[in-house]
Amino acid sequence: MIKKSISSKIFIVILGFTLSIFVLIGLAVKLFLPDYYVSQKVKAIDNYTSAISADYKILTYDELVAAFEAMRDEVGGDIYLSDQSGQVKGYGKNKKSSVTEVQVSGDLFDYQFTNKMGIEIYSFGVLVGDEYLVYEVSLASLDGAVDTIISFFILLLLISLVIAGFAAYLISIQVTKPIKKLNELAKQMKHKQIQHLQIYSNDDEIGELNHSMNLLYEELLSNIQQLEVELSKEKSLDNMKKQFLAQTTHELKTPLSVIQGYAELVYDKIYNTEEERDHYIKSIYQETENMNKLIIDTLDYAKMENGFFTIEPKDTFVNPWFNQIMSTFKELIASKNITLEINNQVGDLCITMDAFRIEQVIRNLIANAIEHADQNNTINALEHADKKITINAYNLRNHLVIEVINTGKNIAPEDIPYIFDSFYKREGKKNGTGLGLAIVKQIVKLHHGEYRVQNMADAVKFSIII
Repeated sequence: MIKKSISSKIFIVILGFTLSIFVLIGLAVKLFLPDYYVSQKVKAIDNYTSAISADYKILTYDELVAAFEAMRDEVGGDIYLSDQSGQVKGYGKNKKSSVTEVQVSGDLFDYQFTNKMGIEIYSFGVLVGDEYLVYEVSLASLDGAVDTIISFFILLLLISLVIAGFAAYLISIQVTKPIKKLNELAKQMKHKQIQHLQIYSNDDEIGELNHSMNLLYEELLSNIQQLEVELSKEKSLDNMKKQFLAQTTHELKTPLSVIQGYAELVYDKIYNTEEERDHYIKSIYQETENMNKLIIDTLDYAKMENGFFTIEPKDTFVNPWFNQIMSTFKELIASKNITLEINNQVGDLCITMDAFRIEQVIRNLIANAIEHADQNNTINALEHADKKITINAYNLRNHLVIEVINTGKNIAPEDIPYIFDSFYKREGKKNGTGLGLAIVKQIVKLHHGEYRVQNMADAVKFSIII
């Protein structure tokens, strides 16, 4: 199928429109103008002859001649003098001769006849003294005038088609040139090879189209960039999920193996003393706690992903609640050979929060601190050989601020933006699922609070504000 350009289409439309208009007008002239033209001329003759017939007795000779000449000037034809026998005696001011076959009689005569040449003639005469003043016109000459008009109209049509064709060409070029540029711009947008967005600045529809394309392109670019980021995150998230499943499977397998091994030793009574048996039982208990924490984190994360994770905020006096939590961690941290420092400056602060979930936040932060408290920088390892965790709690404009600071290696700057993301495990982290800090983030956000991480001198500080 041959593809027509918009230029040729505009050219054809304009020429077709022009030709159609002239054809319609030509048909109207050919079919209706002759009868209309003749009827108008006959009507004009009737108006003149009626007026002359009514007033010829009171008009002077010169006035009659003036009336006849006015009729001749408007309609055409000849005027002349004739005797009462119908013979031409003299001529009017036009000095044109005519041969008539009129049989004149009476003061007035008005009739049509066909002469020897077969031409239809209209005659009108008035008796002036002993002579007739006669007006005569050939009705065929009126049809000839129409034919002349049509001939001129055809010539005018040809000239108009040439002018219309040239105008159509200029218009098509003027309209299609920016459209072609916009088409090239659209192709460049497709391949993101934009050099100049604004190629047509006129304040018309094409200019608006250019502006709309620019806005659409910018919006598409923004959406594409966001989509690429989301796809990248989704891909990264999928990889993390796979790692999470593998890590979870591994971490469940290890305690299960330990539990199974110790349980078999206890069941088969393969121990030397009761202290050794108690050690096996204690180990089984600790491994079940680890498994329980892993399962709880996994379930909590699943609820967060599906929108089922909720909080139940209540008014809580912070001081007794915080002291109770710290008492449960003192022995645990001490058992890890880590020095614990607690600074409680909350006073009588009372805030609305889900105490159980915020306790979960603190547990996750402390677990994270315990894991990384012994990862000192190599240069200052001897200086800070003692592992230490500092927990600060204070009132900041009726907001609860809790800080958990652990000695150890700083977080790499490239890891900081992702440290609170699900499944993210920074370099050097061997244990855990990567969900602890992600759960911290979600719980704090549900409380409309803030969470932060900050590198310090040979230490890392995690903060939450509720």
